[in-house]
Amino acid sequence: MLKTLKVRPTTKITRLAMRNRFLASEKRSIYTAADTNVDIRIFLDDLNAATFIDISREDTITNVHMLEEAGLLDVGRASIILDTPVGPQEVHK
Repeated sequence: MLKTLKVRPTTKITRLAMRNRFLASEKRSIYTAADTNVDIRIFLDDLNAATFIDISREDTITNVHMLEEAGLLDVGRASIILDTPVGPQEVHK
C-alpha cells in the first residue's frame, strides 16, 4: 500500500512578491509614514535585508497587521496580504 504524502503549501515568497502584495497607494502611505515612525522603518529595513519573506512567521504577521492598525492599509487588507495562497511566480527557490 502506498502512503500519500500531504504537501504543505509554501509560505516563503520572494521580497518582490511581498512588495507586489501591497497596492501602490499602500506603498506610498507606508514609505511616507516610515519617515516619522521608526517601527515601520525597521520593518521595511528587515524586509529589504531578508533573503525571503515567510508570510507565516509571527513577526511578519504582527508587522503587516501593525500597518493596518496604523491606518496605512484598509481594514481587512492585512489578512488578504498574508492569507492569499502563494502563486508559482512568488515562490522563493
